[in-house]
Amino acid sequence: MVTDVYRPESPAGLAALECTASCIVAALSLSGGDPRYFLLGYWHIGYYDGMLMSVRNMKWIDLQFEYGIRFYLTSGSAEAVSSLLDEGGMAIVLCRASKLRFFPRSMLGFESAGFYHSILLHRRVDREEEGRYEVVDPVAGYAGEMTAAELSVASVRRNELVYCKLAWDAAYSRPSREVSLRKESAAILNGYRREAGRAFQLFCADVTASADWEEERRRTWAEQNMIALSAMIRMRGLVWQSYRELGSYSEWEAEEGARRAEDVRRGWMNVNLLLAKLGKRRPAGDLREGLLRKLEGARLAELELLEYLAARGGAE
Repeated sequence: MVTDVYRPESPAGLAALECTASCIVAALSLSGGDPRYFLLGYWHIGYYDGMLMSVRNMKWIDLQFEYGIRFYLTSGSAEAVSSLLDEGGMAIVLCRASKLRFFPRSMLGFESAGFYHSILLHRRVDREEEGRYEVVDPVAGYAGEMTAAELSVASVRRNELVYCKLAWDAAYSRPSREVSLRKESAAILNGYRREAGRAFQLFCADVTASADWEEERRRTWAEQNMIALSAMIRMRGLVWQSYRELGSYSEWEAEEGARRAEDVRRGWMNVNLLLAKLGKRRPAGDLREGLLRKLEGARLAELELLEYLAARGGAE
């Protein structure tokens, strides 16, 4: 089950590059929430810094409807974060992974590409002692402590912390499962129709342009996209798993949804296979054309699954 993705004793990230989403799942699990409702709405695609990714900009993540959590990006001092934690909130702090003592050196490849990392602060160790926090880094597999001084060193901004505030609304009453399924399935379909075209257009333009790139640039671009797409495959699977577990689908509907989800998985795996070939040698034109066709196939497979989910809503 998706609810088993996060285990406090041995936290694990959802997928590569999905550090913020992994922190959100950890926060929801630690607070007794069901992270599957978050994953229902986590179907996104964008082309950022030369990579096709499922990662969502944290500015556009909404946790209010499903959890009654005010979630927004802000900045401030360690004292401000301490006050938030003392009031029952949590903070997802943006960091430089290379400055975290527990982050594996072998996993630092994307920091050089300009990507920040996220960790979750969920409690102060001792309210009588300033500056020590209980921290979870699902991607690094770390659950332990950090000091305010360590946070300051790892912060992406000098002399202050940049973080997403999670503040729970005590008066919140969550909607029914059926309402959540209808809302989230419609939202991800509409969002995909609105955003996917631009992302695919930019990616395809780089596929075409790669014919004139130096070998090192082409290989690096292909390898980074292979990692990003492997993460996307993982996230797509978790989204479908959430719908399958929460949706009251008939046996036929579940089987049909699984077939379409498998088409999505296979579509992206085919894209990754051709990316591997693209990165190994100077590609012929037919390889690039084949990659563009596989991309279109993956796009159509995704759209067909999203339309299927939206048409059924919660199903009964």
